[in-house]
Amino acid sequence: MGTITLREVRRKLNKLGFVKKRSKGKHEVWVNEDQKIVMVSHGDDDVGPKLLKMICSQAGIAPSIFLRI
Repeated sequence: MGTITLREVRRKLNKLGFVKKRSKGKHEVWVNEDQKIVMVSHGDDDVGPKLLKMICSQAGIAPSIFLRI
């Protein structure tokens, strides 16, 4: 598993039904209709494997599936 940009993470979250609700400090709060919450940093930096696993865990999806979306 390599790295992807935060821009790509946001695009994939949007495809999964997540919507950006607000910004909270250094993070954006994304929520889906099941009220799952995902916190994403501002900017377009690269997301490494460890952070990607955390984002996927919050979203309730396996990283391998998330990367194929």
